[in-house]
Amino acid sequence: MKKYYIIAVLLIVIATVKADNCYLQVKLLNQDPYPAEPGNYVKIVFEVTGIENPTCNGASLKIMPEYPFYLDQDSDSVQTIKGGYISEFKTSWLAGYKLRVDKNALTGDYQLKIQYQPGQKINENAIQKTFPIKVEDVQTKFDVIVQDQSSNIVSLGIINVGKNTANSVIVKIPEQENFMTTGISEQIIGNLAAGDYTLVSFDIMPKKNTSRISNELTVQIDYTDILGERRSTTKNVNVVFRGNTTLPFVRSQQFRNSQNQTRFQWYYIVAALAAVVTIYIFIKKIVHKKKDQWTEKIRKK
Repeated sequence: MKKYYIIAVLLIVIATVKADNCYLQVKLLNQDPYPAEPGNYVKIVFEVTGIENPTCNGASLKIMPEYPFYLDQDSDSVQTIKGGYISEFKTSWLAGYKLRVDKNALTGDYQLKIQYQPGQKINENAIQKTFPIKVEDVQTKFDVIVQDQSSNIVSLGIINVGKNTANSVIVKIPEQENFMTTGISEQIIGNLAAGDYTLVSFDIMPKKNTSRISNELTVQIDYTDILGERRSTTKNVNVVFRGNTTLPFVRSQQFRNSQNQTRFQWYYIVAALAAVVTIYIFIKKIVHKKKDQWTEKIRKK
């Protein structure tokens, strides 16, 4: 009987010690987006459990990002929660961070290091743990060139020079200062795998009435990346217009001005002829009068 009593006491002691100890556990709950993209932000959420134990006196968590991850200068690397945490019967704590991903990061799995421990601060007793964060460049890049130009018809070559496929590609000529389209302003060209190219043509007019225009035309390319995200990028190409290429309303105005100038010219001609006729009649009358006076003098003699 005494033996069983001793075993029972030991079990109670062990249970009491275990209950008094603080056992925190941290896991990576979410990464958004997945995978992380070079040049963009990634949101990381950690779940900390075990903080319901009063002996923990809350918990502290510190993130220690290394290349290719960075915290913004105004962001705090340490987050804490006070003891006695319980809300709607939840006994876990969610700690989130927003990290920048270096724009030159290569595709791969990188390690993100954290430290955590019970209490309201991080010190030399903190537990260290690492989590894999996947980085992948899901975007692609385009080159745009003027393949051909005949009068106002400009043919553009669209090349996918990136490493990823671009799906549901649409090429647009957006509103801009120097140029406009006189027909359709966008065309659907479908999917472009890495290295593929296609041609699109637009009827483009300059907005300025000059005999020669050499300027940059802005071309917008919309596509869906390999994760299903819709993206947009713009490229500029140089187009040259020669001759009296003007917009229709400018040509109409020029025609009206030309008509007005022609009318003014005829007014001047008619006025000049009328003046000549008037002067001729006036001189003829004077000559005729002088002749009559001379004839009268001769008769008197």
